[in-house]
Amino acid sequence: MDLWITQDESEHKVSAVEEPARIMETHPLFFKLVLNELIYDPYLLVGSSEIKLSLEDSDGEKFTYVSNQGKYFINNVGVAFIDIEYTGCEHARRIGYVNILSSKITTDRLYQMLQYICKVDTKLLHCCFSKTLIAAGGSNFEHIDLQHKLIKTESILQFIWDNKEKFRTQPCKRIHTKEVIRNYSPKDAIDDRSYEWLFSNIDQLHSSPSPDRTIIKFFTKEFSTEKILSAEVHEDTDVFENQVILAFVIAVKKFISELKISASDSEKISRSKKYVKNYEGFTDIAPYIQNFVFEKISKRKNLINRIEALCDSCLKFLYKFIPCSYRNNSRPRVTQYVVKRAHYLQLFKLIDGWWNIKASDFSEDNELEHLLYSVQSLDKVYELYVLLSLLESAADLGYSLDATSYLDFLSKPSMNVNSEAERPGNEAFNYYKLNQGDLQVEIYYEPIIYPLYDDMHDRELYILDKIPNESSAEKLTNSKTIRTPDYIIKVKDKIRMTEQVYVLDAKFSSYETVLYQRLPSKSNQQYGRASVGLVDKYLHGMRVNNVNSRSDLIDGIFATYISGFPQNIQNRKIQGVNYYYSLFGNKPTPPFIDLIKISPNQEDQKSNDCKKFLSKLLECSTF
Repeated sequence: MDLWITQDESEHKVSAVEEPARIMETHPLFFKLVLNELIYDPYLLVGSSEIKLSLEDSDGEKFTYVSNQGKYFINNVGVAFIDIEYTGCEHARRIGYVNILSSKITTDRLYQMLQYICKVDTKLLHCCFSKTLIAAGGSNFEHIDLQHKLIKTESILQFIWDNKEKFRTQPCKRIHTKEVIRNYSPKDAIDDRSYEWLFSNIDQLHSSPSPDRTIIKFFTKEFSTEKILSAEVHEDTDVFENQVILAFVIAVKKFISELKISASDSEKISRSKKYVKNYEGFTDIAPYIQNFVFEKISKRKNLINRIEALCDSCLKFLYKFIPCSYRNNSRPRVTQYVVKRAHYLQLFKLIDGWWNIKASDFSEDNELEHLLYSVQSLDKVYELYVLLSLLESAADLGYSLDATSYLDFLSKPSMNVNSEAERPGNEAFNYYKLNQGDLQVEIYYEPIIYPLYDDMHDRELYILDKIPNESSAEKLTNSKTIRTPDYIIKVKDKIRMTEQVYVLDAKFSSYETVLYQRLPSKSNQQYGRASVGLVDKYLHGMRVNNVNSRSDLIDGIFATYISGFPQNIQNRKIQGVNYYYSLFGNKPTPPFIDLIKISPNQEDQKSNDCKKFLSKLLECSTF
């Protein structure tokens, strides 16, 4: 099976073992597949795209399939894996991969977006890439993430090491007494057990050689002894409380050893030179991405090495100063001895939390590779960047992230918060609920909006450019009888029982491009049809269903941009609406139409712009 890509009159073979062919992002191309067997309905899988192949030629021994010519990699970037499926094929077969050279991205922008995604996703408790469980009370998170567990592991071991003197001098212990027969000294204390032993062993008594050695006086006679029974006090640290600590440290040792074995595969990622090649205006970012991922894995490796060294030091300390037997998986339980020792109580709380963190593989590395090494639209990376900017801004404004989930938008009603589905490993959560006081904010990421249908739920969104349709969600989606905004933001006032609905669309373009080419609809005389702009698509083309009254308009459509800025902002008009009535104007008047700058070029300014936008939007939602 040989797959070829023809672009600019040059043929490139797709391979899984050789260096990937370099394909220009914006240049048209077509695929040619040569096989020794006849297959039916073949199509290529490139990222989330399906490219249909048709039989072009056959001589009975070789069969040639080709695709239509097209710009299949517009806005895509990096290394793209190519698979094939066809009738009778149980699973997709990997053919190879290609390296897409970008005409749009710069390494500075890409670096800032990726760094921001990794940093903020961790700060916000991995709402995008790692599974997160939220406690019933909200705000308390339990991670299922390796990086989090490693960080916690190091902090707990460091606590033991920093407090080793307290554990040495104030250990949990049991006091045991042991009866022993030893040589008698006048300084020895004689108790009832000693006298009882002497009377039971009368042969040990003899005349006292001196008054100071007299033990018993019987009338005028004084008796002494050479041997006496006494009790020796032993401090026993082989107790449950110390067994818990030892079991934890040994569990960490095993955990780290397994990770070091698993890490060997990750280290196979080749280190490329830290420069980026340019090909006639196109940028090859594959070497850069390799270094980006290698940097993450290198930091992980250093953390594992630090934990291993600290673990060995703690084990030596425990074996020497707090010896006890090892009981596998001894879990912490607060006892009367733990309560009396603050250092034990604090450590037990930390260890209990550690046992509840589940992490079985290199989740973050896998997710980074899903993000970076499968074909990804630049728009998709930017959408994640904007999503995290919104969530971080909400957190800065005092909103708590109380729920994250992956909703099944391929069902009706698509935005039903009770319709959860299993989240694919390389997908972000698509629903976020935040709360502060009387306000609740819900963010839906890439929801699917369907035409009107019978029994549509109250406050459900529907599109106007299609007649009511009772077809299944899957059929409507396949026929593209849907709308898919990047984000729907719902703001609910829990006291007044009101709800505002806004659409936000992320555009990785300049201010002028978004203003003049993305917002308005444009006619295309060549093809005899119009390109629907954001305003017609979402503001005029969608409604909020009300079961007992007429439908509501969308309260605003906003689009982001990454560069440029409006001239003479006070006299600016967007779609005929003066700045005076815009979201930031003197008299904000919905429905809003506005552009918001969220740019990876200026980190601090970006954060402020997004934060100002969200703050003003929430303020206007309470009028």
